[in-house]
Amino acid sequence: MRDITLKIRCSSDERDLFEQARKDAGFSSVAGWLRSFAYEYAKTGENKGNIRQGLTDVKTELQRIGNNLNQLTRSHNSGQSVDVSEELKEIRSTVLGLSDIITDIRPIPYIMEKKDHDR
Repeated sequence: MRDITLKIRCSSDERDLFEQARKDAGFSSVAGWLRSFAYEYAKTGENKGNIRQGLTDVKTELQRIGNNLNQLTRSHNSGQSVDVSEELKEIRSTVLGLSDIITDIRPIPYIMEKKDHDR
């Protein structure tokens, strides 16, 4: 049972950012979203940010790669002459997208500090 209340102060911009981030991550409340970060950090010493969404994005990209490879295989097996250069370019682009997604899986505080630092 959660019977202790912790309070934090933030700006309205930060609150809006937290609200949007928790929605994007699939959490029903900002409190649950923040608790997930705190719990992860307390247990592991690391906080990878929105891991759930990042893994969902990686899964989607891997499914795209699989679909492309299946199309190439079907075409080849049916005896069609296949120009694989375009398909390979698309697969390569998808793999690069995966790298971007994996790079983006990082702690939200790091992202906020970077934005504040860049101002």
